[in-house]
Amino acid sequence: MNYDQFIDEILTELKLTDLDTETLSALKVSLQERIEARLIEETIKNLTPEQQQEFQVKFAGQEETNPTEIVNFLAEKLPDFMTLMAESIVAIKQEIITDMKNIDQSLASPESNQQ
Repeated sequence: MNYDQFIDEILTELKLTDLDTETLSALKVSLQERIEARLIEETIKNLTPEQQQEFQVKFAGQEETNPTEIVNFLAEKLPDFMTLMAESIVAIKQEIITDMKNIDQSLASPESNQQ
């Protein structure tokens, strides 16, 4: 999946779009990895134990897991997959924004600069 627009919205809200190209690129990769991992984690929780086992057998140990295959598997197993994804994306976006703002505040606080 491609989350470019979603990631750009987060970076815009955090006013991080003016970073140098290399830093911005690394941040985008990091955010995409975090989003993908979290979406998979959130949707797997909604699988039955048998489906979770099937997921593990199908995808565990693969060097390169194809995200499209994972999405197709989850969509097939979960009738409300798209709703779950939409809800998770909203929650993840807010979590990332809150985390980044907390980091920014922590870096700006006088106590953190005294260490």
